Amino acid sequence: MEDIAPQLIQSVADEFQKLYDSDSKIQTLLAKVHHKTATYAEAQEYALAVSQLIEKTFRKYVSSDVLPDGKLYYNIANRLIPESLDKNYRLVSKYAADVQISLNQNAKVGLRAQVADRDQDRIDGLVDLASNADRYDDVADQLLTAFENYSQHIVDETIRKNADFHYRSGMTPKIIRRAESKCCAWCRSLAGIHEYPDVNPDVYRRHENCRCTVMYDPADGKRRRQNIWDKSWR
Repeated sequence: MEDIAPQLIQSVADEFQKLYDSDSKIQTLLAKVHHKTATYAEAQEYALAVSQLIEKTFRKYVSSDVLPDGKLYYNIANRLIPESLDKNYRLVSKYAADVQISLNQNAKVGLRAQVADRDQDRIDGLVDLASNADRYDDVADQLLTAFENYSQHIVDETIRKNADFHYRSGMTPKIIRRAESKCCAWCRSLAGIHEYPDVNPDVYRRHENCRCTVMYDPADGKRRRQNIWDKSWR
C-alpha cells in the first residue's frame, strides 16, 4: 500500500501557510502583538483563528474518500496530527508569550514570561480518536473541534503558568474569566474575578466549543510596598 502520509502532510502544511499569510484577521492580530498592544483577548482570538485555518486544511485534504479504506490509520494519524498541532503550538505559544512580555513591561514587572508546555497527552489522545474510528469522516467534526480546544488551551496554560509564577514571586494575581453569551451553567459558575491564592483550577479549563475567555494582566495584581525610610510607595 502506498504511503500517502508524506504528501498529505505536505499538502496540509502548504495550504495552511497560504491561508495564514493571506488571512486579514491573522495579520491584524500579528500587528497588534508587534506594536505591543495585544492582550490575552487577542491571544485567544489568534489561537482560535490559527486552529480554524488548520481545520480548513484538513477539510480540504483529509477525508474518507482519499484515505485507504476510508480510515485514518495510526501510521498516518501519528504523523499528520502531531505535525499540524506542533505548528499550532509554536505559533500560539509564541503569541501568548509575547503578550505576557508586553504586559510585564507595561506593569514594570521584571519577571520573564513563562511559556506553555506542549501537551503531548492531548495530542496522543487525538491521534487515538482519529485512528480508532472505522471511518475517518465519522469522527472528523469531533477531531477538528478538539483542535480548537487544544489551541485555546495553550493560551489558558500560558496564563496559568505566568499567574502561578507571579504569585510565587510575591504578587497577588487576579484572573478574570468572561462567559460567552448563552453559555452553560458550568461556565457561568466560573465567570468573574478570581484572586490568588484562592483560584479554582477549573478557571483554566474549558469544554468543547467553549468560547469563554480567560484574562490576566499583572498590573492588576502588583503589591505596593512602602519604603520605611522616606515613606514612598512602589
